[in-house]
Amino acid sequence: MTFLLIVCQCSLRVLSRAGRRNCPGEPLARIELYLFLTALIRHFHWTLDGGNVDLNGIPGTTWTPKPFKVIARNVDE
Repeated sequence: MTFLLIVCQCSLRVLSRAGRRNCPGEPLARIELYLFLTALIRHFHWTLDGGNVDLNGIPGTTWTPKPFKVIARNVDE
């Protein structure tokens, strides 16, 4: 199985000071990202490596989850 990840980072500006415009490829990139993630979820069995995840997080500008590891096993195995 082959995956292709497309990242769209466009910011077009109009000279008439209309402000930032959306990337013309953003809707396609969102659909592709959805298809990519659903394919990963369907084709792999996900388990935690080492028990439970600590849900307390790391305080800062935003709450960041603490690092954890997952194991992805092919569903066919």
